[in-house]
Amino acid sequence: MEAREILSQQLDEWIKLGAPDNPWQRYLVDNGIEFESRPLDPQLRERLMRPQFRRDNRRKNCFMNAQRLALHHREIDYYEGVVFLNGWTIPITHGWNAHNGAIIDMTYRTKMGSRNVHTLGDVPQNTAYLGVKIPEEDIYSTMYSHHLWMSILDDWVCRFPFINKTEHRDGVRGVA
Repeated sequence: MEAREILSQQLDEWIKLGAPDNPWQRYLVDNGIEFESRPLDPQLRERLMRPQFRRDNRRKNCFMNAQRLALHHREIDYYEGVVFLNGWTIPITHGWNAHNGAIIDMTYRTKMGSRNVHTLGDVPQNTAYLGVKIPEEDIYSTMYSHHLWMSILDDWVCRFPFINKTEHRDGVRGVA
């Protein structure tokens, strides 16, 4: 089963139980991109494997890790959404990067032989990513309004400004 299908079914089940619809996850189901393994540019892969890139990334800080990478390297895009790890059907809110469609996840590490490695182009087996591209100006806007690195899609404090802005621009009603 694909990530979009799993998330859509879970949202529908929550609504049947009387829970309100989740605006950012619904937006993700309607607009998200599912990532597949794709080769990463060899020169970029080599740069990302250097110690200074790996050293600055902290576990459980995916939004900070991915947003900083996108802001410091303009050729790399920032994506936000959910990841389903190890075949689980529990969506984990997550931020990662991509370059020409190849995934770059400097937070999540997988076991490769005896080493833990970052996800650089190859999506780990039984893992699915579903996300939307977040423009640089939205990273800056959220960072300056909250003074911290955080999820841009799940900004419930400010009533989901990214979703409202995007849906308004596309002629669709935003989150009330």
